[in-house]
Amino acid sequence: MNIQELQTKINTTDYWDLPVLDFKVNFMGDEAVLYLDGESHYWELTFQRCYSLSYKTDADDPVYDRPPYMRDRHLLQIGYFGQDITVRAAKIEGFYEITMDLSMMEVEIVCKMVLVQKIEKEKMHFFWEQEGKQGT
Repeated sequence: MNIQELQTKINTTDYWDLPVLDFKVNFMGDEAVLYLDGESHYWELTFQRCYSLSYKTDADDPVYDRPPYMRDRHLLQIGYFGQDITVRAAKIEGFYEITMDLSMMEVEIVCKMVLVQKIEKEKMHFFWEQEGKQGT
């Protein structure tokens, strides 16, 4: 898939201002997965064959008065939203460079493949849905 086709496919999610539900890194960094909340479904963006992955969060920002660990938050406290996802050609032939602005998280990924899928809401469970959490 060329860069413009991939950018168009990502843009079809209408990610702008959608809540980010989770961001996971799996398989020793070979894969990263971003989950976005659509109206009637979730969007799953899977970045595979990752060459590099870096991210910065708001963990050092003293302005936010909230639980200290993300795992202790409920949905209304997460506060991450899709702002920008840009695809470019990476310096490595056949790889993409993806930058993401997720409000309080900035992500840079160089990967070989990107999958964009709709997921039924009933089929997914997230860390903030754990029993005993309030406000989900």
